[in-house]
Amino acid sequence: MITTIRTDSEHLDFIELVKHLDAYLAEIDGSEHAFYAQFNKIDKIKHVVVAYENDIPLGCGAIKELSPIAMEVKRMYTSPNGRKKGIATTILKELESWTGELGYENCLLETGIRQAEAVSLYKKCGYRRIPNYGQYIGIENSVCFKKEVEVNPLGKICYTDFNQLNSFIEDKKSGSILIDYRLLPDYEGMVLNIGIIFDTTKEKYELDLQWISFGLDLFGENLLMGYSYQFKDLKSLLSYLSVRYGIEVTDIPIKYKIDSEKFPNPFKDEDRKPIFEESWTRFKKDFAANKFLDPRLQLVYTTPPFTEN
Repeated sequence: MITTIRTDSEHLDFIELVKHLDAYLAEIDGSEHAFYAQFNKIDKIKHVVVAYENDIPLGCGAIKELSPIAMEVKRMYTSPNGRKKGIATTILKELESWTGELGYENCLLETGIRQAEAVSLYKKCGYRRIPNYGQYIGIENSVCFKKEVEVNPLGKICYTDFNQLNSFIEDKKSGSILIDYRLLPDYEGMVLNIGIIFDTTKEKYELDLQWISFGLDLFGENLLMGYSYQFKDLKSLLSYLSVRYGIEVTDIPIKYKIDSEKFPNPFKDEDRKPIFEESWTRFKKDFAANKFLDPRLQLVYTTPPFTEN
């Protein structure tokens, strides 16, 4: 019976399988192996699948982020005594499912034009050939493929604990995490965007709050106001999120994908525009009066308050 596990690049069975893969590729690629090898390092891969038969590791594969909407399939390998058993297909399907669960829309990959079995596998599994991307542009012996995957409707696979979230932040060093969009029941057509902005090199941990009129401006480019609060560390920020908004670490998505059908927008709700305009006008006045400001926190940024003419 074939079984799979999800793990990361530190798993010993994965490391051992990759050694065999690299030896195989060194023979196939010949003088070009050094070029390809530089893009196949595994030290920072966080999403790995290993396949077993009777507890014996026979195959592996991995995904890593290529863009905000795409994962790249990497390190696909089946050992010689595991071939012709559907193991590669099983691994690939598991990687595709994982990609969708994380909120990504596509799987992309590169393989060698000499690897006829791999090319045949990807075509059989629904991948279509695309122009070579990134470092493979202009490389004649590379062929690239793409497949759209089914995205988890919620797009919300969350961090399991503080250590996992903190590790992500420490690895990335700087960036932002979108946590949630929440409807504002007292202001029709409006939502609250809750997120975290971080820069570990500057010990920066900010809670970012943006109030947006989705009913009038779906993309929040103009009709928004917000605050950013500085916290001394990540734990204190998370403690505030828990008390103020009922958000625990296990509620924070690894990758948030908005379900636009849940929220108002100026196209499908055009008939409600006067209601949304009244809410936005009322909100601006309340925002200017500091109704949403928490004076206990260290405010580091605010959008300019609206001023009536």
